[in-house]
Amino acid sequence: MDKNTKPGEKGFPVILLFIGIFITAEAVRMYKNAPELSGYGTMPLICGILMIVLSVFIIINNFRFKSEISGRPVKEQAIAVARHIFSKDVMIMTVFIIAYCIMLSFRIGFVIASPVFLWVSMTYLSKGRFVKNIFYTMLVMLFIVVVFNLVFKVVFP
Repeated sequence: MDKNTKPGEKGFPVILLFIGIFITAEAVRMYKNAPELSGYGTMPLICGILMIVLSVFIIINNFRFKSEISGRPVKEQAIAVARHIFSKDVMIMTVFIIAYCIMLSFRIGFVIASPVFLWVSMTYLSKGRFVKNIFYTMLVMLFIVVVFNLVFKVVFP
């Protein structure tokens, strides 16, 4: 199998491994306080261990592949990783998410801010399709309201 990994694809599982170790350590502390299967530390403990195991699996699997940027100087590799991770679409979606959080913090309301965010982000990512995205936005919001507000009685912000 002759596959090249993208810039940063080999480093990201290492970051996830350290995050998994941190989550597991914190979950062990939580689990010690309530050592039951239904305790509040059980699910984070399972997730943390799973994150460690899967990260190690990915790291070992990545040794089989060569990176697109291997052999280049470190500075050039760092620039390639930054360009790949912080692409235009990622940065624009980050701005949309920040704007969504700001709308919620100014008490615009979940039922107004969420459809606006969904429609704008779907329209940007699908490069048009304005009318279809209005339909999809209404469908998603209907599902969210029915499931969370009516069934689970969650109060939206």
